[in-house]
Amino acid sequence: MRIPSAVFLTVAITMSTTLPVASQDFEFPARKPGQWEIKMVPETPGSMPDMTIVACVDAASDAEMMRAGLSMTKEMCAKQEMKREGDAIVIDTTCKIGPMETTSHSVITGDFDSAYTVVTTTESAGAVPPMPHASAMKQEARWVSADCSDGLEPGDMLMPGGMKTNIKDMMKMMGGG
Repeated sequence: MRIPSAVFLTVAITMSTTLPVASQDFEFPARKPGQWEIKMVPETPGSMPDMTIVACVDAASDAEMMRAGLSMTKEMCAKQEMKREGDAIVIDTTCKIGPMETTSHSVITGDFDSAYTVVTTTESAGAVPPMPHASAMKQEARWVSADCSDGLEPGDMLMPGGMKTNIKDMMKMMGGG
């Protein structure tokens, strides 16, 4: 099944901003295994509708999602700085997606065992037609249960509209697996 580009971009953004990311000097905590619900709520009026993604993770699939997020940001982002500020994790990136350049600031709070929240502000330029654009997105992730439902296996994500994909399939589509 071909994933519509808008859905694929949403997943790419979700993976690159909300999943554990590691670098030489920074490592995210792993998410608790089981079913997670990630609710994406745009805080910029008219930017996109609220949507919810359900993800089933175990240690291996969570690590694979981390690898996918890293590979996307490594290829697209000239700048990626991650640091801790008190109990928060702060990520600043500058990325280029086609002709568009985005600068994002994300603040992640939570424990990765029961819930975490990501608030991201993004400024973009170079879109067609050319116009600067600022947006804000809040992602609220919560652990639902140790067992995954709806026929989900570790690595599966249930997208809006009921479309199911697996991180390994997405990596193949991106040419990384």
